[in-house]
Amino acid sequence: MVKKLRILCSAMDSQGHVNAILGFAKILEQRGHQVIMALAPGWKAAIEKHNFEFIPLKLASSVKEEKEVKDEKKVGDESNGKDEEANSVKKVEEKSNSNDSKIVDSKSENEPSVNKDKKNSEAPNQQLIAIIKNQVQDFRLRPMEAIQNSARKIDMWLDWYEKQFAFDDALQEVMDAVKPDMIVLDFMLRLPCLEKSSIPWAQLFSCNPIMLYKDHCPPATTGFPTDSPRELWNEYIALREVANKPIVDYINNWLTSRGVRPYAKGEMIPVGESKWLNFYTYPSVLDYNDIAPRPAKWVRMDGSVREPDDKKPFVLPEKLAGKPGSLIYFSLGSMGSVDLELMRRVISVCAKSPHRFIVSKGPLHEQIELPDNMWGERYVNQLAILPHVDLVITHAGNNTLTESLYFGKPVILMPLFFDQLDNAQRAHEKDVGIRIDTYYFQDSDLLDAIEKLLNDEPLKEKLAAISASLKSSTTKETVCELIEKTVALGKSPFDDNQVKQ
Repeated sequence: MVKKLRILCSAMDSQGHVNAILGFAKILEQRGHQVIMALAPGWKAAIEKHNFEFIPLKLASSVKEEKEVKDEKKVGDESNGKDEEANSVKKVEEKSNSNDSKIVDSKSENEPSVNKDKKNSEAPNQQLIAIIKNQVQDFRLRPMEAIQNSARKIDMWLDWYEKQFAFDDALQEVMDAVKPDMIVLDFMLRLPCLEKSSIPWAQLFSCNPIMLYKDHCPPATTGFPTDSPRELWNEYIALREVANKPIVDYINNWLTSRGVRPYAKGEMIPVGESKWLNFYTYPSVLDYNDIAPRPAKWVRMDGSVREPDDKKPFVLPEKLAGKPGSLIYFSLGSMGSVDLELMRRVISVCAKSPHRFIVSKGPLHEQIELPDNMWGERYVNQLAILPHVDLVITHAGNNTLTESLYFGKPVILMPLFFDQLDNAQRAHEKDVGIRIDTYYFQDSDLLDAIEKLLNDEPLKEKLAAISASLKSSTTKETVCELIEKTVALGKSPFDDNQVKQ
């Protein structure tokens, strides 16, 4: 019988990462473990909807503002001014719900309400959405152009990383209070509190795993084909090292000030590898281990498809129910949908199609109008919708891509940034969808891709087999067993070379 463990789960303040940790938390819960979720305060309503114990992390809006916040609390918040050491989950929760972390309950998991008090904690995703808004024009650049123009965005990224540093103290306080048997984290930066702790922890990497195969595959976030010239890879890597040096130096100064080693040259910042156990979520059909062996202390999980936010059965909206044509789902994700120019462009082209569309409109939903063959809302219940559609038009985010394959749906891939470019290229190379040029496509490129995929019978059979494989996969159980073994041994299960790679 499996020993019940007390497992602390956390993730960075981003929709995709929270969805990934939430999906895995459900797996741990089903295995009989006690799961405690510690996230940025704005996720409270979304997590409690899934009946998990939730601890809001005590995060200042930035490290620079932390002293100001503490000073204000001393003067204006006598009831919470005593900074006693937390010795229980309840104490941490009480302290985190003080005036600098008020919560506004959300109407949906993907798009919670924004707190009206700007000084208080931001709603989920707001930091990244702000960055996306600031970079939508840069997404239109080719990878080489983008890296050469990245210097003017250095200050923005330094500020963003500074905000991530605040997670270190916040998570440490929760660790001290909860005293978990194990920690599972989805965070794209090494955290000293974990590296210095004796508590075993696992890194859940929910991005495209190409970063793990960096010496054998194209540089991450470029979307270069895997058979592209190595000269191209080397040219890009050289440009990236120069462009990112101020950021790497800034992060390394912080790490050394916290008593841990800096990043080595060429080490990927988002891969916060644990000495204990690491796993990534990615469908086997898309993985890169046909090109190179999987790195040590890493295992793949085929994907943790979470439960629908709303468990009510999906009912086709009346606006579309009486119309002919196939049913197509269109989403650029909660962040990509802030690119209104692109959203409106895709919608205008799809308006010429004889098919019906469900559209996830995103946070700027009030500025998006839909034609007669479309229905959409700010937030739609994606997991409830996917089983009923015939095709998905997606930004190629890890979660949406995995979920589409899980339900056996062909995909049109329109990546915007980061690992979406790699996901789109890999799915295109593996013939499970069609990648089109997101910002420079012709109307016919999108319309023809729709018809091609809808009428590709061999592809439907292939996707049905992939879906069956994902649904029957035992990789989730394998990861859980490794977590349990790590706690039982008090060391990495890889140390004895007993884990099959």
